Amino acid sequence: MYISENNGPGTVLRPFSFNCSSYMPTLELLSVRPPTSFFNKPSMHGDKGVYLVMVSLSSSARLDALAVNQYELQLQYRCGNFVVDGSIFVHVQRDPGRIRCTGAFASPTGEFIYVPETITPGALVYTLLLPGVQRAQINITSAQNPSPGPFSIDEQGLLRAPSQGLRGQAQKVNVALDLGMSMDWVEAASCEKLFVFDYLD
Repeated sequence: MYISENNGPGTVLRPFSFNCSSYMPTLELLSVRPPTSFFNKPSMHGDKGVYLVMVSLSSSARLDALAVNQYELQLQYRCGNFVVDGSIFVHVQRDPGRIRCTGAFASPTGEFIYVPETITPGALVYTLLLPGVQRAQINITSAQNPSPGPFSIDEQGLLRAPSQGLRGQAQKVNVALDLGMSMDWVEAASCEKLFVFDYLD
């Protein structure tokens, strides 16, 4: 069965049913792989030997298709002396309109990048991995003085050294990158991250 990563606590997975006419059946959630507390124990409602089973997302559920895109729920069904073990596979689908501050933008602390003073002017310094968006506008919003000049970054996340190079800049300079992300069918979102450049002589 499929579920969007946008679904949160209380969302019911697609119900399924089974028959047990002579006994009071039980259904137990034995395990979840990979291990998680995102799924509640299954509930059953029966009428005339037909039982409807529902499994819902727990209060701790935070689905992220980039982190885990499939869960296996191992269940055990018992009707009298008849016992069956089986699995339900829950496929988590990505929401293309969901924007996350991931990677370098997920940490509250600065990330250190070591750059030699002898680096070629305009050379690639760092590649920023964008969190799955189709179009992004990235701006360098501030640079702590003294700064050797403007770094540049393009929409692909390629950060380049200043055009005049870094000679004589063997000192730390903080450069804050503001990643403003927008897509055609969603509201704009913004992530910010501090990078600390350490120039090596």
